[in-house]
Amino acid sequence: MNRRSYLSSIGIASGVLLAGSTTGDADSFTASSQTPSDSSNRIRTAGDLVRLSADEILALDGETVRRPFNPELGGGEAYDPDGLDGAEEYPHGGAVTRELATYVVSDADELETAAGDATAGEIIWVEGDAEVDMTGVSITLAGGVTLASDRGRDGSDGALLSQDENGFNAFISTGGDDVRLTGLRLSGPEHEYWDYEDKGIDSIYDVGITYGLLIDDTDDVEVDNCQFSGFTYAGIRVGMWGAYECEGVYIHHNEFVDNPSPALGYGINVYGGDPLIEYNYLDNNRRSIAGVGGDVPMNYTVRNNLFGPRTRLAPIDAHGGEVDDMDEPQAGVRMDIENNVVLSEKAAVSGAPQPAIVIRGVPRERATIRNNWFFTDRAPPFSADEGTGDDGGAIRQWTDQYTSITASNNVYGKFVLTEELGTAGTTWGPQQAHGNRDSN
Repeated sequence: MNRRSYLSSIGIASGVLLAGSTTGDADSFTASSQTPSDSSNRIRTAGDLVRLSADEILALDGETVRRPFNPELGGGEAYDPDGLDGAEEYPHGGAVTRELATYVVSDADELETAAGDATAGEIIWVEGDAEVDMTGVSITLAGGVTLASDRGRDGSDGALLSQDENGFNAFISTGGDDVRLTGLRLSGPEHEYWDYEDKGIDSIYDVGITYGLLIDDTDDVEVDNCQFSGFTYAGIRVGMWGAYECEGVYIHHNEFVDNPSPALGYGINVYGGDPLIEYNYLDNNRRSIAGVGGDVPMNYTVRNNLFGPRTRLAPIDAHGGEVDDMDEPQAGVRMDIENNVVLSEKAAVSGAPQPAIVIRGVPRERATIRNNWFFTDRAPPFSADEGTGDDGGAIRQWTDQYTSITASNNVYGKFVLTEELGTAGTTWGPQQAHGNRDSN
């Protein structure tokens, strides 16, 4: 089986990876022996990308990094909501236009008024060239309301909702089911790396925490074609203190970039519910996706996403928390991590090697990790008598043994695109059901 056929067979090529438009042969994932003189055209296939050093990848802009992959990743110009079927049991709407809007706004006062008046079935449109100052502003969208702008349409960047100073606020909260955000940019004040001593503080709470969107005890929320950046807490928080389960949350075709604060600093933070997170571009966050541990109903499905080369810590995370009926901290209930590409190999600040996934306890049911491509070449040991520790490889667990994790058909390393992929023969501890092993 050739390289491309193999990747297709395990699902990577059909999800995130796509060959460059000019290379359709079986060797399209093979690195070219020559470097094109025009650097803007260097990246046409995944093979071109793996040929680069980590420093060269970090020097590329996000659009160039995404070029070998699905062009609709992260939303923007290539994204066509009418051409997307969506996902079963999750809400999905088509394109929203200004002509469909009930309210058209361009500043904070108008936005607050419209949000207070809008009812189910109505659309609030924020003009594409609007820059809305959200300082001291938090709006709540009633059930059934859509907030929209025109990101990626006819060259528009989409409306910008932003604030220049930290506070303790969410720009937008959901006040009922069936809310949608589409085509907007949300920006907090902290886009660059910083540490507590830079600001003379002792805690992230001393500087303030901001969210872009808080999904609070509501179901069937869709967020698509938006950009979230600069937030000290999170671009999106799903659930509030684990007290409520937010079902049917569909987060797709968004960018979560430049949320790298020294604590918190998440693209998406899951407190309670079962969100489906797919076709997003996530880069330069402290952690791109984090789940809260302990006795809360935390589940997530993370699939078909591209995680960029910059991260402060492991980009995919599940926290652990003590519970009465488990010997180990509970790290979520069920997590499905499938068909993602993770480009980061080390921490952008410390330079220390970082796993792609860290599970800080034991899932109550199971974490299933399959068909992913991790650029770090440190495959997990997955043995009964070897702890996960600092040498735990791309998948790390904060336990003495890997427990309640199933991994299969994952690719480790930038230069392993051959028919014999991964680490053949790695075995699982006897505590694992079905005797699964990472069979790539």
